[in-house]
Formats: sequence, structure tokens, C-alpha cells
Amino acid sequence: MIKDRVPERLLLLSGPMGTGHVRAAEALQKWCKLKYPGVNVMNKSVAEYMSPLALFVYVTFYHFMLRHFAFLWQFIYRNVNKPPSAPTFLSHFFQRLGESAESAVLKLVEDFKPDVIICTHFLPASIFASARANGKKLPVIGIVITDFSIHWTYVHNELDLFFVATSNMALMLHLRGIDRHKIFVTGCPVQPAFAEDFSQARCAEIRASLGLEDKPYVIVMMGGESIGRMEAISRQILDHHPEVCVLAMAGKNQRQYKRLMTLSKNATYKDRLIPVPYTTRVSDYMAISFLLVSKPGGIFTSEAWAMNRALILIDPIPGHEEKNALYLSSMGVAAFVNSLQELNYISMQPDATWISVVKQNQLQQSPAQAGFKIIAATFNETLDHLDTAE
Repeated sequence: MIKDRVPERLLLLSGPMGTGHVRAAEALQKWCKLKYPGVNVMNKSVAEYMSPLALFVYVTFYHFMLRHFAFLWQFIYRNVNKPPSAPTFLSHFFQRLGESAESAVLKLVEDFKPDVIICTHFLPASIFASARANGKKLPVIGIVITDFSIHWTYVHNELDLFFVATSNMALMLHLRGIDRHKIFVTGCPVQPAFAEDFSQARCAEIRASLGLEDKPYVIVMMGGESIGRMEAISRQILDHHPEVCVLAMAGKNQRQYKRLMTLSKNATYKDRLIPVPYTTRVSDYMAISFLLVSKPGGIFTSEAWAMNRALILIDPIPGHEEKNALYLSSMGVAAFVNSLQELNYISMQPDATWISVVKQNQLQQSPAQAGFKIIAATFNETLDHLDTAE
């Protein structure tokens, strides 16, 4: 139940390493403005306050590993996935790097004076957990886990609220020592645009505004940084499924976009491969597509799920995205392929039986309202906390 009054100030904090955490914070900001327009919302990334060395490790080196040495990232992911009572050299190293932003983040809290803080990345959450353990007085702090599995870097008893995508994640958090009353199963937050109803007439208007014809479109997307085999995946689909057109979403990767533009000029793919640079209209492109082929990032797959669009998952980042792919495919809300060649055998007709089954499964537990649920639950818990304090 939503209370008549709400907190006055909300601080949202995301972090580096991928765009999903940032998109999750943006989703919460938009839901808050939509449902609670009087709340003063500040949305920041901890990356703004990190040292040059920390940024290099968390961003530049991270992307370098994903492009060239994914096995190294897999080793790091597993090595630091340990309880606080059993720290490793790497977990200590990354913690020290994260501390470069601690003083600035705590100063931000002192200046803004939020009634509640929601983190969508483990780094700000760990900063607050450490500060509170050392006696720092802080407002209510919630954390949103933006994947479909639990990593120890998110587990801090000092935090007040935990928002997870699945009941299994809730159980795993509780088994790792988190009070069950702190845990809420909401789904991963997606922006309100992905929760809208896209009628045929609306989709026709969107196609016209994008300068696209009425064709069967398949989106190929490899995250906001577009790290992956987009050319190879697009080519594989176009070569073996002549009935479809591919919208290749290059995101912020300009080199990827240029390569796709060159490929689109090939006579074989002309008018069937449409490269798309960075855009804020992802929901519109999804609305006019019947199928998405993507690596399994937690937020992007949740956006497709919320829009009831069929998904084929490929090339997961070792660690969290591998777990995402296994969960989503086991729930029957997405297909998961292990190679480019497997794409040849999957029907890409809009009326394919497997697509109907996936879409039906998606409707049973949609994350479309997850962002609103997170904001509402956080505000209710915050007001209870403030009432008790008074």
C-alpha cells in the first residue's frame, strides 16, 4: 500500500562496469518522477568520484578483458565471489580502489541530505556498508541487484533493503545472512516506456518516425558498449533467414557502427541490415521488432521481457551473464544458443511456435512494473523508519 506522504529527497547511485546499472538508476528516477513528482531526485554514478587508476581498472581494463581475455574476467568474478570473512587478494584490491570515491560520496550525502538512498551497483553499496559499520549515521539504504543471481559483493548486513529479480535470489540472500524482512522480489527495474501498450497503430507511427518500412525486424544488440560479435551474428541471421531484416544496435561503439555500415553496403545485405548508432529510442525499436538477439544483460533482457518480445541469448559475459542466460532459458522466457551455427536452426518467422511459447511464459511474471514496486516499497519502509526514529 502506498502511503499518503513520501520522503522528500531520493539519492540514486549507480557505478562503472557496464550500462545496465546506469539504466536501472534511470528507470527508478523516471518511475519516481512519474508516480511521486514532488520528490527531489538526484541520480549520480560513483564513477564521477573515482580516481583515475580506479576508473582505468573498473572501466578501461574491464572492457579490454571482455574484448580480448574473457577467461581472465571469469577468473576475477569467481575469485572475488567470497564471503567478507574470507577475502582474497583481488577482493581486497578492488575494495581499496573503490575507497577512492568514499570521501566524495559521503560528502555528497552530507550536502544533499537524502531521506533514502538506492544503489544499483555494488560499489556505492559497499562504501555505505563500510561507513555504517564504522559508526557513520546514514539514511535508509537499499540496493537493487540487476542480474538473476547473487554475488557476494552485494551482500552487506549493514544495508536496509534488498531488491531482487527472483525468489531463488531472495532465498540465497537469506541463506547468506540477510534478514528475510529486508528482501523484496520485484524483478529488475525497467523504464516506464517499456511498460507501455504498443498497438499496431502506434507501431506504424513509430516506424514512420524512424523512416522504416513495415518489415519483420530482428534486433541484434550486445549491450550499451556493443562489445561482441555483432557483425558475425548479423551476417549469420541474414544469410540463413532471408525473410527478416536486422536492426544492428551499435550503442556507444563508433567503431562497431562504422563496421556495420560498411557491411550494410554489401549488395547481399542492402536494405536488410540497418545499423543503428547510439539512441535513446530503444523501446521504440523494440516495439517494431518481433525478436531480439542479445547477450544476456540483466536490464536489457528485462526490458525485452517487459515488452513481451521473444529473446535469443548468445555470447554471455562469463560469470553473471552466464547465470542470467541459464535462468532465463530455464524459465522459458528466452532461448539460449551456444554458437552462431545454432541460429541457423531456429525459426525466425514471427508466428513460430517457440516464439508464442516464450511470449506466453513472459506474461506470467512480467517485470514491467518492477521500477515502481521498488520505489513504492522503499518509500514505505523509509517512512516507517522515520516514524520510528521520531
